[in-house]
Order: sequence, then C-alpha cells, then structure tokens
Amino acid sequence: GIVSGATTANPVVNQPGNYSLTVTNTSNGCSNGSPAIANVTQNGAVPPASVAPPAAITCAAPSVTLTGSASAGSTYSWTGPGIVSGGTTTTPVVTLPGNYVFNVTNTGSGCTNSTTVTVSQNTGSPSPVISSAGNQTLTCVSTVLTLTATPASGVTYSWTGPGIVSGGTTANPSVNLPGTYSLVVTNTTNGCSNSAPVTVAISQNTTAPVVTVSAAAGNGSLTCAVSSVTLNASPASGVSYNWTGPGIVSGGTTSSPVVNVTGNYSVTVTNTATGCSNIMGGAGSVINVPIDTIRPSASINAAAAGSITCTNSVVTINASASSTGPSITYSWTTSSGNISGGANTNSPNVTGPGTYTLTVLNTVNGCRSTSTVNITSNVVLPTGVSAGNDTLLPCSSNSITLSGFSSSANVTYTWQGPNNYTFTGQNAANIVLPGQYTLTVTDNITGCNVTDTIDVISQTVQAAFTADPNTGIAPLLVNFTNNSIGASVYSWNFNDGNISTSVNPTNTFQNAGTYTVVLLAQNSLGNCSDTATTVITVDVDFSLVIPNVFTPNGDGKNDNFYIKCTGVKELNCDIFNRWGEKMFTLSGPNQAWDGINANGKPATDGTYLYIIKVVPSRGDKTVEKQGSFNLFR
Repeated sequence: GIVSGATTANPVVNQPGNYSLTVTNTSNGCSNGSPAIANVTQNGAVPPASVAPPAAITCAAPSVTLTGSASAGSTYSWTGPGIVSGGTTTTPVVTLPGNYVFNVTNTGSGCTNSTTVTVSQNTGSPSPVISSAGNQTLTCVSTVLTLTATPASGVTYSWTGPGIVSGGTTANPSVNLPGTYSLVVTNTTNGCSNSAPVTVAISQNTTAPVVTVSAAAGNGSLTCAVSSVTLNASPASGVSYNWTGPGIVSGGTTSSPVVNVTGNYSVTVTNTATGCSNIMGGAGSVINVPIDTIRPSASINAAAAGSITCTNSVVTINASASSTGPSITYSWTTSSGNISGGANTNSPNVTGPGTYTLTVLNTVNGCRSTSTVNITSNVVLPTGVSAGNDTLLPCSSNSITLSGFSSSANVTYTWQGPNNYTFTGQNAANIVLPGQYTLTVTDNITGCNVTDTIDVISQTVQAAFTADPNTGIAPLLVNFTNNSIGASVYSWNFNDGNISTSVNPTNTFQNAGTYTVVLLAQNSLGNCSDTATTVITVDVDFSLVIPNVFTPNGDGKNDNFYIKCTGVKELNCDIFNRWGEKMFTLSGPNQAWDGINANGKPATDGTYLYIIKVVPSRGDKTVEKQGSFNLFR
C-alpha cells in the first residue's frame, strides 16, 4: 500500500505488510544483493466504505444525492467536481458529472478507507424540424393545414400559434389561421427541451378574383345581322369559369362564351390555385346582352309610278321607310326592265316594264323589309313604215322629192338628212344633196316612233385628189390619193408622157421640171364628169467636178484650175499652199485660177489645198468640202 515516495528514501504506505527496499549506486549501477525488508503492522481495523450507484444528472434532475455507507464511529469526507452540500456526510448533493471519492476514517484507530463512484449526465436537447404538408398557404380550398415535426418518438410536443385547431401536443397539429407557429419538443427520458422554439410561418391567400365582363365586338347586341354574341371575361389565365344565363350556346366554362338570347349573363371566376371565387352576380361579373330586331317598313307609292310609254320612257318610283337617317339604305332589283339611275335610293329611275323589288335595310341592326311594285308598259308602234327605195340624184336635175309611207293612221312624218336637212311631212321635197335620209313616223297618241332610211345616190361628180410629195429631186416618186365624190371611172394624165386609170395611182417623174397633173372623174353612166389638177415640181441635186492637177504653162491645155458644177446657187473656194498661205479665192461657180498667187507671181510646183463652201440651188444650207490638187508647169 505505497501511497507515495516509492523511489525515495521515505515512502508513504497505508497498508500493513512487508515492504522491500533496493538501493542502486548511481555511479556504477550496483545494487544491494538482497533487498532490505521492513515490516509495517497495523494497529486497529480499517473501516468499511461503499457507495450506492447514483442516478444520472438530467434536465429534469439537475442535482443528484450520493449515498455512502460505513461503520459507526467513523467520519466522512467527499471529493469531486460538483459537491454543493453534504460533503462531510454520507449523502452529499452534487450537480456535475464526474468521479467522486468517499473517504471514511475510524475515529478510534485513525484508520481510513475510501471508494470512488462515477456520476453520469444525460442533458442532450432535441433538435426539432418543422415542415408543412405541401403548400404553407391557407386558401379557399385549403382552409386547414397540417404541420409535421420531427423527431416523432421519445419526446413530447407543445405548439403555440394563432389558429391551432387540434393536435397542439402532437407532431402533427392542424391550423386554420395565418401567422407564426412555435414548437417546443421535450425528451421524455431526460426532460430536456430545444433551447429556442422552432417556428413556421403560415400565409393565407383567400382573395377573390376581380372580374370584368364585356362583349367581344360592337355594342354586344343581338340583331337581325348578329345572331350570336361572344362575351369576354378577365382575368384570362390561372382561373376557371362558370357562366349562367338564358342562351349560352357554347363555351360556358371558358372566358369567351357564345350566347344567342337576350338577357343577363353572370360568370363565376375561380382561382385554380387558391379555389377562391368572385361572388356570383357581384360587381363586374354581370353583363346584359340587348337585342335590336326592329325592322324598318318598306312602302312604295305605286300610283305615282305610272307606266312606261314612248314619250315617258323613264319612270321614277317613290318609296319610303318607317325610319330615316344614314343607317337606312335602299336597294332595288328587278327581273325585267332596267334601272337607269338611283338603284340605291328611295327614288330610282326605271326604263322598262316589270316587277321591281325594294329592300330597306337598317345597317345598324341588319334588319330589312321588302316591297314590290309592277311597272306596266303602254307602247304602240306605227306599222308599215317605209322611206321608199334608194334613188338617184341626176346631174340634170336640181332636186327630187322622197315619199314616205305608214299603214297606221294618226301619225306624223319627219325627214332628216345631210347638211342638217329637216322636213316635216309625208313627202320630203327639195332633196338636192346625196346621202342617207331618215324618215321618222310617230304615233300621235302613244308618242312611239319607227324609222326607216333611204340612200340618195348622187350623179353629180366632184373630182379631187392630193399628191405626196408635191416637190422633190428627180427621180421623184409621187403617191396620188383620190378624194373624188360621185365618180367611179378615173383618167390620170401626169404630163410626163405617163397616164393611168387607177383609183389611187403612183408615178415617178424622171426629169427635172414642172408638171401639171390632171384627173378626169366620171360617173358610171358617163353623163357626169369633173376634173382636178395639181402641180409637181421636180429638181436635180447639185454636183461638183474638181480637178486633181492642172498645168499653167501657157500651152493652152489645162492652164486653169476650174470647178465644174450644177445645181449650185453660191460657191466659194479658198486655195492654200502647204504652209497654209492663201493663194487665191474663187468667189463664184464660173471663176478659175491661172496659177498666179496673191502677190502676182507664178505659184511654184507642188501640192495645194482647197476649202469649198457651196449653197445648192435647192435650199439655203451651206455644204463644205476639202481636198488637194497638184500644180505642175
């Protein structure tokens, strides 16, 4: 029982018995051969010491009482980390876990004994977690939410919050109000709870949709033209619809139903996420679909319309409607006859008999009404109308008379012809001009008329023609156009030796000169004739013959530079040497150069240049020519 000093000269022991000592020389390491023996005896008995197993320290029992036992006549003392009372008794109170030593001393012998006991601790707190079952929002559908907490066993629960319906001491309480809910979880073994409550926030969305309804187009009225109306509701997404009303054709569960009966229509709009709905029939959810099917009347004044006659070829029909204004329109149709004007007015003009139908339309509501009127015809035409057969106007006669005829009585005869000829009477007198004459026979009762024509053929001949062109250069081709009246036989004399009997001949004048062309025109009988003339002027083009060499040596041969020309009105020729010096000027078509220069000296042999400017006999345009010639002596 060495308590301390086992390696010193003075160890402390607490048990009787033999103790051996070995001494070692630190210099040479030698020890005594036999250990020295010391016997320690004990005077008196060692007191007993024991401790009952203690309970653990917990949150429910933060202090523990230890229980020690010993014989009478002893004193007690405890050592350990958390003795709060009774440290010299057999029942101390401790608050900390750890090893506690129970010391017992016999008061008679002074002998001691001790024992050790360990106090454990169980103060672990739960760590709860809260989760909601799905959405953490109260809605019109989800009016109660169930919360879920963990751990789920060995603990107790305590919930607090504004709307706990049931299960406030369970892991799954039911709540029905928004707000913050707190949870405290206690371990049933050690009584420990979470140090701070865990919370969960529950929100609420029970707002009803704000609904607006309207008609899809126009004023939303049912009319004669609009048999159904499409309604619109908003919002347009995230909701469902349920319409009620007297005439829902389709789409009663959509945002745009189609209705065809007048009346009030109401929609319930439900938020598909929250299940909240507007109040049926509440503000904005009701729309009235009106109806406008009033038809305008269509009436026609048939008595005022009258009948179609030859003097009254256009009849105006007068109509009216029960309504007036820009929205009321008129349209007329007919299976026979014609509408000459105003087919889209209330007073059209018609030009033929038949049944005419009026349609009066109200363009606002599309409603229409119809009415009809029958237009009759009173047309009696003269019969057997004739102006006679075509006739001749002889050359020897000053005038003729035309005779008209009709088998109808009570008629009037009117003649019209060339040069504004007009004659009233059955027989047209003083016809002096050929042409077509028209006889009009008019029934004096109905005003209807019939016409017939007669051709008066003239035996008077009028010769006339044109020539193209009238002037030109030989050979000149001329085209003649015959404009004679009353002739069929023609004789042409061109006075160049050529003649023709063609209606529209051509002739080529080969030589220059003035030709008087004569046309003799006759009728087919040959007893009427006439002549016409025109003058054709034919010219020739100008020409120049310019020598390329001349020899002014006085031998009488080719001694002069001379230009031969025809058809020339003016001629000017400047002659230059090869250095550009002017030698001479020919100022007329009949002049010549004898080889003497401007200084009066003979020009040297060589090449000379000329510039000629000519004005032809026909026209005033100047023509210029340039070239060269040689001078040799």
